[in-house]
Amino acid sequence: MTLGRWSMLVVGCLCAGATAANAAEPSALIRAAEPVKMTLSRTLTGYGVVAAGAGKTIDVTIPHAAVVRQLSVVAGSMVKTGAVLAAMETDPSVTQGYAQARNAVDLAQGEVGRIERLLAERLATQSQLAAARKALGDAEAVLAAQRRIGADRPAHTLRAPVSGVVMTVSAAPGDRLGAGAVVVQIARDGALRVNLGIEPGESGSIRPAAKVTLTPLFEGLQAFEGHVAQVHGIVNPQTQLVDVLVSIDRPPRSGVPFGLRLRGEVEIERRDAWTVPRLAVLKDSAGWHVFQVVSGRARRVPVLRGLEVGDRVEIGGAFDPRLPIIHEGNYVLRDGMAVREQAP
Repeated sequence: MTLGRWSMLVVGCLCAGATAANAAEPSALIRAAEPVKMTLSRTLTGYGVVAAGAGKTIDVTIPHAAVVRQLSVVAGSMVKTGAVLAAMETDPSVTQGYAQARNAVDLAQGEVGRIERLLAERLATQSQLAAARKALGDAEAVLAAQRRIGADRPAHTLRAPVSGVVMTVSAAPGDRLGAGAVVVQIARDGALRVNLGIEPGESGSIRPAAKVTLTPLFEGLQAFEGHVAQVHGIVNPQTQLVDVLVSIDRPPRSGVPFGLRLRGEVEIERRDAWTVPRLAVLKDSAGWHVFQVVSGRARRVPVLRGLEVGDRVEIGGAFDPRLPIIHEGNYVLRDGMAVREQAP
């Protein structure tokens, strides 16, 4: 056999061996997709109830002692300015006080007239007339005050001073109430607030004006948005949570009833980030990593794992956002391993 022929046989054997080796190399069946840049937010969850904001309620009181004859509203009633709240009957003691004040004016007027006649006959002095006129002025002031509080009316109607929602009704028909007693409490229109309870260890990360997504705990009611108005600096002794007051920005058209229980998602962080499916990020003794497809092979790339929202996870590090990242079949991969993608 000549030398040239021998060389051709050796080369042919080497090529056949390489082809067999390539055919025997294992490969993994995978699915991959390029990372997606999106806005992520981190939230805290709290639960609370719709209530009236501080300073947003009006106490409807009676100016004098009276008896409740009829109530026209109950807690939860929607009222407009001027709406009838209750029918009241003036207490007899008030009516008696008004009658006494009126009699005092009549008496003082008569005394002034008498002193003026005596003065004309030089039987009284100017100081006596001045004293009589002062007594008349005092009596008239008392009578005017009685009229201002409605003591001259045997009955009167209590009306709503503002539009809103009746929060509480503090009396019942037949009750005898003293002057200044609260009959009805009304929350003004637009006075809605939500009191959320947040774990004390987490409340410090909430910033003022942070966005809050509010979801009613009852089916069929629409979620709506608000913002943080105030974060209390003490723990509520009843709930052992920190109260976060939330102002409602855009209530649903169906309205938000007082007392409604809600779940609130308070946004404490928001940023744009590269994200991949949660299953794409793996962890071993060397740390978090992903596999990217490079020329038909898996390349192991260390990454930093960040926020997780739904099935998406934020990643950072030296990955190439232009190359696909494997999210199925990656558990069996080794760095440099051949891969083949499944058909979509």
